[in-house]
Amino acid sequence: MKNKLIVLVVVVAMLFVACSSDTGTGNGGSVELNIGHNQEFMNFTTHNGGDNGFIWYASNCYESLVYASEEGIVPGLATSWDETDHDLTLHLRQGVKFIDGTDFNAQVVKGNIENLQRIQGQAVSFIELLSQIKEIEVVDDYTVKFTFDHYSKVYLKELASLYPFGMMSLNAFNAEGYTEEVYSGKPLGTGPYQLSNYETGKFYEFMKNPNYWGEEATYDKVTIKVIPDQESMSLALRTGEIDMVFGSYQVNNVMFDEFKNDEGFIATESNRINKSHYIALNANALPFDDKQVRYAVDYAIDKDAIFKSILKERGKIAQTHLNPELEYCHISVDERNFDIEMAKSLLDEAGWLMDASGVRMKDGNPLEVSIVYINGSSAYSDISLALQSMLKEIGMTVSIEGLDMMTWWGKVMSGDFTISLNSTIGVPYDPYVELKSMVSLNTHAVGMAGSEEKAVIDKKIAEIYQTNDPVELQSIFNVVIQTLHESGCDLPIYHEKEPVVFNANKINEVKFTDTVTFLTFDNVILN
Repeated sequence: MKNKLIVLVVVVAMLFVACSSDTGTGNGGSVELNIGHNQEFMNFTTHNGGDNGFIWYASNCYESLVYASEEGIVPGLATSWDETDHDLTLHLRQGVKFIDGTDFNAQVVKGNIENLQRIQGQAVSFIELLSQIKEIEVVDDYTVKFTFDHYSKVYLKELASLYPFGMMSLNAFNAEGYTEEVYSGKPLGTGPYQLSNYETGKFYEFMKNPNYWGEEATYDKVTIKVIPDQESMSLALRTGEIDMVFGSYQVNNVMFDEFKNDEGFIATESNRINKSHYIALNANALPFDDKQVRYAVDYAIDKDAIFKSILKERGKIAQTHLNPELEYCHISVDERNFDIEMAKSLLDEAGWLMDASGVRMKDGNPLEVSIVYINGSSAYSDISLALQSMLKEIGMTVSIEGLDMMTWWGKVMSGDFTISLNSTIGVPYDPYVELKSMVSLNTHAVGMAGSEEKAVIDKKIAEIYQTNDPVELQSIFNVVIQTLHESGCDLPIYHEKEPVVFNANKINEVKFTDTVTFLTFDNVILN
């Protein structure tokens, strides 16, 4: 019996070593990485947003002309640029080829921008540059010039967005839109990795791009495994099926806490804020057509309690719509801090009086609202339950509805909501693209439509693109943020950092890029 036990221990030890070796280097000594993801890839373009799981990894296959960093704009496929009052001229990197073997040059840049305008249209109206380009001129093979009536420095920041400005081979486009090759075949970019194999909704395998112009990629194979269920995702991490899970869209507080104190794993966050989360109130729907009721809700929300009990003090409590660390966004407002008695008093003044059952009534109607949010989005489910409890304290009845992204989008954009949980787009889209979306493409665009505050905000947002003077820009941002706060339609909750959970026995560190929401494979450093 003793000998059998010894043999069993040895076998288990050998299996552990073998498994560790396989997950670290793969078969034949190749360097491999396995990542869990909760969403399938809809296509392999850079022209789709958060509903396409591929976008979170697209930076490994595609590159943009420039990149945004905390220090400013830095070179990408453009090595330098010249700016005047009316023009932006980009000098392009030479010797770059796409995965399909075609050359990257000025004609390709021109074709990418024109196809983006043609195919996407209204879907990318949040990018001001696309509507303001008057001419795209191919000066020579590696120089392209954009002409505007007035050039704004914001345009260069917009070009830093991989979505939608990741450069694709012109073989990605046809007269109808996208070719089948890029839409459901493979990414046609210039990045260090290329797609080698996949089965929709199950796995996506990437290998090194042998023709990459820069430094050779680290991994021989990276596999993205689709695991929609979070319990299954945690189990896959524990068993070694996957090595890591990345991003706030799938690492919620439950998973983060589960692995935070486990010595075999590391749960950590980016140093930089990615995006900000807020409550949007629809001023065009009862009862929030009354500003006093909107203010009452703000006073009734205990942000400290949400931050401590639900968010576990991750990120920062928000007082304004945008992260104050962003340029022009460090703005003070008159805070409406938690004050339950003030909330009740405001509702009394607005004519919503408490009846014997503990529900407020006005003109025979109960004070009832609903919260809608996107399923799987950060801590929205728990926050909704907390809001339901807090608003009950002031006599407001709240129902809650979690929706898939497209259903939620259709509901809020049609104005069929009273309260919605939402977030800003995140870096590098914050602050400029986020503000531009407020004009016509987010919950505030709908919920504030027709209001005096919305007219002021829209006018000021348009002025952002008419000046490059830092003093004037700061003045514009001051008015936008103050007006949004005073409207009572925007109730900021918290500023969020990006989380990652990984196997500490294989991975030493995960470095976050300046676009913290995208994962760069080579930033995963093995032991």
